[in-house]
Amino acid sequence: MGVSGRYPDPAAHLRYIGEARGSEILTIHVMGAHGPDIHADTVVGVQESLMAKFDPEGRDKIAATGMDGPYPEVVQDFILARA
Repeated sequence: MGVSGRYPDPAAHLRYIGEARGSEILTIHVMGAHGPDIHADTVVGVQESLMAKFDPEGRDKIAATGMDGPYPEVVQDFILARA
């Protein structure tokens, strides 16, 4: 791995499983577009379609959730294929 300049572990990512009646089950992972090791991922390399923008939440939204912040939010659309 060192010779190829690739990092042995996958870049940070989120995994999703989506399903709906009449559709195929979708299993996918989405990576943070700005991760420090995104261009060295050994599993999938860099695919624009699998990158997501992690937007930091504002103070008002963090307070409304009752969670400690800050934390990122990811908005992602998925299209399921008909079965």
